[in-house]
Amino acid sequence: MLYKEGKLCYLTEILDSAQEAFPYLYVNGEKYVFSKQVIDTGKKLFKNFCQLLYDTKESYQRICEEQSYQAIVELVNEIRGILEEFDENWVEYEKLYVVELMLIEQDARRFIQEAIDVEREITSAEVRERAKGKIMVECSDYNKNRKRLVEILNKINAVANPDGKGRDDLQVEILYQAEGICRRISSS
Repeated sequence: MLYKEGKLCYLTEILDSAQEAFPYLYVNGEKYVFSKQVIDTGKKLFKNFCQLLYDTKESYQRICEEQSYQAIVELVNEIRGILEEFDENWVEYEKLYVVELMLIEQDARRFIQEAIDVEREITSAEVRERAKGKIMVECSDYNKNRKRLVEILNKINAVANPDGKGRDDLQVEILYQAEGICRRISSS
């Protein structure tokens, strides 16, 4: 949608968001409020769009009626100015809106990023201990990180399944029990 036949185009969702002017957005069950500047700039863009529609219709009628070359040149210059103003309003709104969407996205994915960070710590500890010929079982920091990872996974599961299907009540003990079963039935 952004490129049409190799040419840069307007992304219609930007205009939709300006028209709707929703002051907030829910992501992962959390409410994110857009800044007043984004809302005001969006309203300005949509107002300018409506004016553009009116001016385009009026300009078309005037061009059909005009006979002199000079009057048509002036009208074309007028239309150019109207389009430039619209484009400037579009760019101003799009920049502000997209930056805030990016900040929302960054915050909304914090659970995933936190899980990745904790998992790296767990894996790093396991690799270090394996290099020493040991298996991680009774290390408090290691088990603390595993418990933290389970808590984060519970949050992710609850957020990903908001209709009551996402469990957030699993405890790290279920992991310990599964590992115990694996150790009893597998030599490795």
